[in-house]
Amino acid sequence: PKTTTKMKDVVDKLNSIFSFIQGQNKMDEKTDTSKTLGGDYGIRLAEDRLRSALQQNFIGDASRKYRSLGDLGVQFTKQGTLSFDEKKFQAALESNFDDVVTLLSGNGETKGVMASVINAVNSISSTGGGVITNQLQNYNSQMKTIDRNIETKEKQVERKAEALKNQLRSEEHTSELQSRL
Repeated sequence: PKTTTKMKDVVDKLNSIFSFIQGQNKMDEKTDTSKTLGGDYGIRLAEDRLRSALQQNFIGDASRKYRSLGDLGVQFTKQGTLSFDEKKFQAALESNFDDVVTLLSGNGETKGVMASVINAVNSISSTGGGVITNQLQNYNSQMKTIDRNIETKEKQVERKAEALKNQLRSEEHTSELQSRL
């Protein structure tokens, strides 16, 4: 029962992640895009990596009864979240505990579901090149480019303003000279 409770907790936490991502991607003409990540490549890639980690066929041995989470009662719904059939999971534990453990944790030769999920999360959040780090670097680069463009435009405006002032002074000076003649 404790293993089933822990698995339900894992499914609930993954569902909160998938729900957050779906909420960020849910947009219409009234959506304030300054407060959402909708359409962002990084969030779509993060979701894809998590889904792939959960949908793998982990044990290539066809003789094994449990080779994917679906065999244990954990499946994606049409809404994009996970469903958890506690009875199916508990029955799998009771009928072949070792195979379920092997699927979830791996057997030393193959990695299990949890190792794949951890790898997916690390590929999303690692400071050495994860999706989030790369996105942050990309946004910082874009902001620097925008700042440089603003600086360049400000200098151009200052030069243009100075040129117009000089032209106006010249015209005033010419007008003053003509009035004296």
